[in-house]
Amino acid sequence: GGICSWVDEDLMDMRSGCNMVELDRVLMHNGEQRVAGGAEDRRGTRMRDVLSAATQGRVRQPKPQPPPAPLKKLKKMEPPAPTMRLNLPNPPRRCSSWDTTAGIGSLYPSGKGTTYLSADSMSAESAPVVPNESLKPQRPVAPLLGLLPVGLAPPGAHSELEGTYVRHRIDELYRRRVVDGVRTNVPCHCEREKKGIEHMYSEVAGKMFMLRGKNYLSDRKKYPSAESMFACLGVDSNTREKGLHPSDNLNWCSRAGSYLHQLDDVCQQAGIARPFLLVVNLILPWGNLVSYFYRPDVPENGPYKTSSANQPHERAWRAFMEGNEELRNQQFKFIPNISAGPWVIKKLVGSQPALIGQKLPVSYYGSVQENYLEICLDVTRGSSIANSISNSVAGKADAVSVDMAFVVQAAAGETLPERLLGAFRLHHLRLKI
Repeated sequence: GGICSWVDEDLMDMRSGCNMVELDRVLMHNGEQRVAGGAEDRRGTRMRDVLSAATQGRVRQPKPQPPPAPLKKLKKMEPPAPTMRLNLPNPPRRCSSWDTTAGIGSLYPSGKGTTYLSADSMSAESAPVVPNESLKPQRPVAPLLGLLPVGLAPPGAHSELEGTYVRHRIDELYRRRVVDGVRTNVPCHCEREKKGIEHMYSEVAGKMFMLRGKNYLSDRKKYPSAESMFACLGVDSNTREKGLHPSDNLNWCSRAGSYLHQLDDVCQQAGIARPFLLVVNLILPWGNLVSYFYRPDVPENGPYKTSSANQPHERAWRAFMEGNEELRNQQFKFIPNISAGPWVIKKLVGSQPALIGQKLPVSYYGSVQENYLEICLDVTRGSSIANSISNSVAGKADAVSVDMAFVVQAAAGETLPERLLGAFRLHHLRLKI
């Protein structure tokens, strides 16, 4: 085995009992027959050495090779999910002309060659370039993040950030130009440069709360909520000054230097209309806790989304806004939850939804025409149990993380399923009481 095929078969029979002279003669004879162009074929010389070794029994037998491994069956590859590619317009600093009638959407500069985006024209293809001379541009949609999903905190993040958004649910351009110009005294966790979660807030995803389902009136089942209608802009924690009465914290938006007035000034400087602002003012024995929300998917900058007018949650919200104080108190629901903290505080607060207007005095300020609504929940005028709970939580505020969510309760089938208005989480708040 392993000897070249051109060697005569007689050579193979000479492995025993042959003399080397006859072997050399046969080998040279075969080598001379391979001469080409005057040069002897070198294979004859190599074969001589091989046959010499064969006569002495020194030819190595090839090692048996293992059979080839069977081919693994490849899994069927799924095609990659299609991705959306959006071409954002140029930054406003490159343009001097502004459209002051389109609200937040006017952050995108108007002028020849401007790229305008709308909810109807948004697709995987680039948005069209609309010259002012040939066609009147569509009103741009400001809250692009209403179309682009915002991810939740990854598994490796802090355990208390579970179920929270990694960044604001706000258009990035709008955040830089407007929201960053109005500061609150409780920072968002996505704005913190230092690690840790002390004295900050985060926005909680709607799916963390169980709300009434579509057939709740018949099966009494609850399901995780869809994404909140309103995105959280900021949170303020204020300690009441000595000599002031808790009622002085009512109608917080009317105070000079309030968040609403600051937002008005910043929007006016940017040349845009202020969005509708939802404010929840929780008046507590030591001060007040104020949270601010706006709708990230409403290009009209008002309280309603006209394209979703027939959706159940939109019907419930419109009825709440147009209803009187008595109707609002029967529908406004508050959901607390201690996500981290001592067991005693968790049992004391609980997590059951409550129609807060039937347990505490609630006041409403603002209207659709004023483009804001402030809901004041006065715990100080509530029962002694409510005050005791709030004081207990305040004493352990630096050791707890508490969720606060707000819902318009659906009492009829046409307003089911329910959907969160807004929600946020306070992490280890430092109170100066």
